Amino acid sequence: MLLLLIWSACILAIWTSNFTVGLISNGKENPKPHECSGILSFWAPFLLLDLGGPNAITVVSLEDNALWLRQLVGLLGQFVLFGQSFSQYRPLNKLWLPTFLLFIAGTIKYSERTCALYLANLKNFHKSNLTAANPGPNYAKLMEEYALKREASLPT
Repeated sequence: MLLLLIWSACILAIWTSNFTVGLISNGKENPKPHECSGILSFWAPFLLLDLGGPNAITVVSLEDNALWLRQLVGLLGQFVLFGQSFSQYRPLNKLWLPTFLLFIAGTIKYSERTCALYLANLKNFHKSNLTAANPGPNYAKLMEEYALKREASLPT
């Protein structure tokens, strides 16, 4: 029951962030833009940073890592929505440089999360976990050489 509650909260947080960025990108419909409406585009990279941050639960089980493609599509969708909101509010946004820098940081964090899911996928996980077998030294051959050197009075 607790696992279901945590998983539901995580899914709700992702949905809320996506919904909020969608509202921000649709907010320019007001014919008289407010003086503070440029700050709205400043919120979009914060939400992207939150989605890719370490506080987001990536998966509940190991099999969920196969959903890395869904995260990649989410990243592309966030990228498009941010571009739309940034272009809408660019003339009003006096904080365009910090907004853009936060967007770069958020994109990197979300990309790291997607990459972690891809690398933790069961197929990739097995590839990275299994290495070539190392049989170690041939003990019988080593002891034979030791005995031969000993009989020949060579240093061993």
